[in-house]
Amino acid sequence: MLSANFSGVFILVEGSEDSRLWKRFLNSNAMVVICVTRENAIDVASQFLQSSSVIGIIDSDAEFLVTQRTYPSNVFLTDFRDIEISLFSEMNLNAILNELGSPEKIQAWTTIHGSPYPQLVLQAKIIGALFLVSQQEGLGLTFKDLRWKDFVDRASLQINVKEFVEHVKNKSHRHSLSTDELLQKMTVICNSINSYHIIRGHDIIGIIAFGLQFALGSMSAFDTERVSMAFRLSVSRVQMEKLALFRSLLSWYGERSISLFA
Repeated sequence: MLSANFSGVFILVEGSEDSRLWKRFLNSNAMVVICVTRENAIDVASQFLQSSSVIGIIDSDAEFLVTQRTYPSNVFLTDFRDIEISLFSEMNLNAILNELGSPEKIQAWTTIHGSPYPQLVLQAKIIGALFLVSQQEGLGLTFKDLRWKDFVDRASLQINVKEFVEHVKNKSHRHSLSTDELLQKMTVICNSINSYHIIRGHDIIGIIAFGLQFALGSMSAFDTERVSMAFRLSVSRVQMEKLALFRSLLSWYGERSISLFA
């Protein structure tokens, strides 16, 4: 996994999206290594505690809301649930919509529903709330390949929360779970926890992609890859520098007189 021919710093990340984002800001002293999973990144990093040549950057995954866990000193966590949502702002959304959306449709939608940013964040929070309930209670619900059209209104981009819960229950073969009880627990979470601690970047990208097919644009297909690329290109160095994660990396490597960032 780690090349013996490279003498710089190995940056262990979870997935390809993380890799593409970090590569935009790192210099030639750093090599990004995709570990596929969060636990793999932690395990590999923990084998190099005495070295400054290997670090892990992982999603926080709101784990502090579920359990207390300590990490190796060379493993760094995102400010919020994942790196995408830690960086996501109204500026990024506007850049995505300017690149991929229809100005006429966006204006029409905004006239009726208001600014897209708070509305889409709210919808993503609904998904994150059920994910957190599953995480906290070990329900094993699956959120992979959600069929957005089954529970999101094409015109308003509002989630029918009950239909969403039923959709996830069906995908997960957990029909015996009480929908009303899940809804109650989701409401408590939505009313008590910072949105960015529970929203997954994957979900906000998915909602945007769905909107760009219908209410906000005319994309011919549901294309999260294009939306993800537009998001990555919209992230600025200034945004990165505002992250506690970025400042921690600067401090850690500054103490070791190593430059990581372009």
